[in-house]
Amino acid sequence: MHECTVCNKLRRLNTTNNSPQCSCKNKQHLFHSNHPETTIEESQTILVQLLPEYQMNTIEIVLQNELCNRAEPGEVYDFVGQVEIQLKGESYHTFLVANNIRRHIRERVEINKEDFIAFSKKKNLMGILINSVFENIAGNELIKAGLLMAMFGGTEKYTGSVAVSDKIHVLIIGGAGLGKTKTLKDSAKAVTNSKYFTGENDHHFLSNKTTTRKKQHSTKCGIIKLAQNGLCCIDNLEEIRDLYNLSDILLNNTTVVATTRSKNNTFDSTKTIKENTNLPTDVLDCFNLTFVIKDTLTTKENYEISSKMLKRIEGSFVTNFNSSCTTETTTKLDKLFQKARNTHSFYKETDESVNINFIRGYIEYAKSHCKPRLSRESQEHLIAYARENKLTTKSLETLINITESNAKMHLMSTTDLNCAMFATKIFKETSQTKTVTKSKVKIEDALKNYRAEFGTRINKAALIKIIEETNDDTNVHKILDKLNYRGIIIRRNKEEFKIDL
Repeated sequence: MHECTVCNKLRRLNTTNNSPQCSCKNKQHLFHSNHPETTIEESQTILVQLLPEYQMNTIEIVLQNELCNRAEPGEVYDFVGQVEIQLKGESYHTFLVANNIRRHIRERVEINKEDFIAFSKKKNLMGILINSVFENIAGNELIKAGLLMAMFGGTEKYTGSVAVSDKIHVLIIGGAGLGKTKTLKDSAKAVTNSKYFTGENDHHFLSNKTTTRKKQHSTKCGIIKLAQNGLCCIDNLEEIRDLYNLSDILLNNTTVVATTRSKNNTFDSTKTIKENTNLPTDVLDCFNLTFVIKDTLTTKENYEISSKMLKRIEGSFVTNFNSSCTTETTTKLDKLFQKARNTHSFYKETDESVNINFIRGYIEYAKSHCKPRLSRESQEHLIAYARENKLTTKSLETLINITESNAKMHLMSTTDLNCAMFATKIFKETSQTKTVTKSKVKIEDALKNYRAEFGTRINKAALIKIIEETNDDTNVHKILDKLNYRGIIIRRNKEEFKIDL
């Protein structure tokens, strides 16, 4: 009940914001909370954000009483209620008053334990999985194996009360037209609750975003949250605007698989990964495995692509030639392709494949029911490799997760030595551990060449340039001090040195 401050008239007003104007044209009212006829009900208005594959529209839904705070950003719900229309100004406003709300299970997969256990015992399990998921993609065996490990992930671990990440985040670098988008879309189809996004869409942002609409605050869900418990496949990562907090977002229960374009649409092998991309260093450090796609195919990959193209048009042989000629031609082609085909470093090629829905169920079952632990021999192998190559703690965690992921793929409860050897092999092959191979000369020889051409005096800018061209170490001033200490150069003043060789 409200009392007008001018005419003192009591009025029953059903309002959620400011009270309407009184008959005496007064807008100020006193609210009587203790009046026996006053009833107060909780009310909440939410905005439903449609998934990216649908049209980007929102509709207001009003939640009242016990339905308040039942909806969380990023989840999918089914609402039952009454659609109402309200005149606001010169236009009508449509909203839904909810009577019931139920959390919607996004995807259901059939789980058959006996079939999955029998499938896990196949000898060429990885080859069958890769051929089933990436059926129309030829070559790039290393990338396929790494993405498969990211789909399964490692085992949840804790250091005291702090959780250690069990996710394997993957970054793919390459120019346009090399199949990066197709690879991401195929990966998203293989794992439940996975979503594909492109950075070129202005509506996409990583983290939850608070916006103000009609003087009210609302939270829009980021793409990482939308793909919770699945793969968040991001194409053209460099186009995403809020990359600054990626390291914090990756702590969520989502695996990120992203692609980025290389500068000038080509990858320069004489430059570092940072120099080849438009991504900052802290973003590159967030990914566990970094792969590079180059537009340089081997003879075998050319045969693979030709084989897939000819198999697509195999039906035209049947319609244009008789069956005996078709059989003979097909047999010759198969022999040719079989001759060019060899065994991959990580798996054996096969034409056997299974339904993608079976793959989704198998991965879901492995992630929920299989929690492999490191065996002693696996630990010893990984520790020895880490010490030999002086790996960081994060790199060692990546090796452990890959080892556990390989064991999880085979539904094993404990890892073995083969799983650890596979992890070190794939980690060694990634561009993350490869050094840049520049055709460099020793700094002493470069200084001798400079002295022969320009004399013994050299300014600081020219000296720094020589150091950068002949050394991978980014700490130029540290190298400069070493040269001065060894007597190779002598500092004459702040900006000039003397070459003493």
